[in-house]
Amino acid sequence: MDSPLALKSDEPMRSTLLLLSFLLLACTRAEISRVEEQASASNAQRIVVLGPSTSANLYAMGQGHRVVGVSDYCTVKEAQTTARVGGLADPSLERMVALSPDLVLTQGNIPLVEQLCAESGIPFHAFTTDTLQEWNDEVAWLGETLGAVKEADALRAKTNNGLAAFQTDSAEEPSVLLVIFRSEEEASKLMVAGDRGFLNELLLSAGGKNVLQGSDRDYFDLNEERLLRAAPEWIFEFNTSAKEEDRAQLNAQALAIWRRDFPSLPASKAGHVYTLIGEDLLIPGPHMLATAEQIQVLLSAK
Repeated sequence: MDSPLALKSDEPMRSTLLLLSFLLLACTRAEISRVEEQASASNAQRIVVLGPSTSANLYAMGQGHRVVGVSDYCTVKEAQTTARVGGLADPSLERMVALSPDLVLTQGNIPLVEQLCAESGIPFHAFTTDTLQEWNDEVAWLGETLGAVKEADALRAKTNNGLAAFQTDSAEEPSVLLVIFRSEEEASKLMVAGDRGFLNELLLSAGGKNVLQGSDRDYFDLNEERLLRAAPEWIFEFNTSAKEEDRAQLNAQALAIWRRDFPSLPASKAGHVYTLIGEDLLIPGPHMLATAEQIQVLLSAK
């Protein structure tokens, strides 16, 4: 017979083994749940997408027939009549539920949507797509999950090979200021793209360099002192609502404003102030190659 001391000494070991058993069971159940969720997502035929870039990726992969709900800000032409379910900041949970989705995809963390899906047993996945690598990862995930690997690989190859194929004539990369927003009548309240994110990567692919190297940020407000210190050689303003026929007028207006407000900047002196046009300019999706092509054309014109 074991002594009382021996029994007591065995108790911690028994407790540890019991705890490990519970943990193993919990992990197994979580793994089963994850596999079941992935299997359910792979068969998804009613996808709700909160994120214009993810919607664009799905349609470019030929998976638009599975999409039943999109963001209010979706720019995909084929989705013009698709139900709208709000935006990232104000999702409409009622509209989403009414669509009976079997998969919900979002950009960024949206706790209300994630909670709704958890409570309703709807497969859910959130992307954070700000760089080219993250875009490649997103498209790969969509391809593997939806059984469209061939289509995903083709989309990635088209974009990556296109960006890699750019040829620049200049040995030096001109410094460029990417202006996401400014006041309508003056060069103030500037929001610019820093040296992080896909816009900076597109600029590098097209043969330029971001004048705000070292910012370690994606978008931020630029003050006058830092602008003058940066002294960009080129200024590109993003316009997501203009038409191609407006380009010449917008270029002339922008140049006049910059020459009036910041005449000492190299870009103002050289007349290198231009407008980039396209509703998908700020979306890390299939149209990134077209954005880079716009930048490359302008830089090569000189």
